[in-house]
Amino acid sequence: MTGASICAIGAVVASLLFHRFPGRALVPVVFVVLIAVLAAYFGAAAGILGTVLAALIFADWLYAPVGSLAVQGAGARAEIAWLLLGGVSLSFLLAPESRHHR
Repeated sequence: MTGASICAIGAVVASLLFHRFPGRALVPVVFVVLIAVLAAYFGAAAGILGTVLAALIFADWLYAPVGSLAVQGAGARAEIAWLLLGGVSLSFLLAPESRHHR
């Protein structure tokens, strides 16, 4: 739960900092780096849960309409989709338990 909590807090902070920033579309994609680091340290479950929480927070707080999970822009929806794809994939690939089975 600690890793997922760090992801959620990081997503809230990033949303508040970059809400009015013109380059906010890149925030979820860059956020995948934090998810990868946390998944490597805390495990796949923390990375996956953190990815889902971050996607929900970004959809609700970063993209218009703010306060709704209905993201209007196609580009914004694509960025959230890349966050989900990259976060879940890297969580499985970098998790400590997956590295021990090889």
